[in-house]
Amino acid sequence: MNLHEEISKVAYNLFESRVCVHGYDLADWLAAERIVLSQHAGQEIEEPEDIDIAEEIAAIEQEELELLTKAR
Repeated sequence: MNLHEEISKVAYNLFESRVCVHGYDLADWLAAERIVLSQHAGQEIEEPEDIDIAEEIAAIEQEELELLTKAR
């Protein structure tokens, strides 16, 4: 299995672990990359301090929600 396939498999497992709730594909992919790459490197991979993926995703979801409510 190549690296892309392995990350894809882990990302899908993360998706399934949330009972297949959609909308977190980027977060799942990034988490899967960290998991797989840390396994291959034999060390933990730290997230950059200035980026909080959860906050970024929450902000995007809030903007989408606001757009949906304005459209109705």
